[in-house]
Amino acid sequence: MDYYELKCCPFCGAPMNLNRETGDIFGWHEDDCFFCWLEEDERDMTNEEIVAAFIAAWNRRA
Repeated sequence: MDYYELKCCPFCGAPMNLNRETGDIFGWHEDDCFFCWLEEDERDMTNEEIVAAFIAAWNRRA
């Protein structure tokens, strides 16, 4: 598989990669990283709540 190295996660600073074949972005995030939190909690959130949480986390960057 071919991978492209991306800039680090803006939320926890984890190194990130893009799988060229599948388009998946992956990295080994800190336990309290927004990406990890969102994957666990977004199913119970409205789109507006997800956007608000994303903006708050983005502006707090690592």
